[in-house]
Amino acid sequence: MASKEAEKKQEEQQGASYTYWVRQVKEGDAAPLPVPRKLTPDDIINDSNSQPPALGSLWNKAGTWEEKNLNKWASDRIKELLISVGSLEFPVGKAEISDVSKCVGDVSFSSILYLYQLYGFLELEIYWASVISMF
Repeated sequence: MASKEAEKKQEEQQGASYTYWVRQVKEGDAAPLPVPRKLTPDDIINDSNSQPPALGSLWNKAGTWEEKNLNKWASDRIKELLISVGSLEFPVGKAEISDVSKCVGDVSFSSILYLYQLYGFLELEIYWASVISMF
């Protein structure tokens, strides 16, 4: 019991067994505080050359996460591509897409740490005309 009391008194005399390191640093030993400086146009140009070009918003230079809604673009593009196909030849005849009356759904583009994904679904209603030949 006496040895524990002696150890405790010794710790009190020496101070705590651990301290936060900043409390022990003297004024001349610490690194100086950073001094702000105004960026020059050369700094901006050099910084933009060192990073890969970011796809998407200017704020997302790190390419962490960005998602864009592409519903309108995808709907218009699918309609354009389906109508531009023209006629399709089959062994028993041919068919031609005449109209895309309905194209609804969700299509999104996401960028996650420079991994790009295009995903979604579309519901289509297509009208076509066909000609079937018998021999």
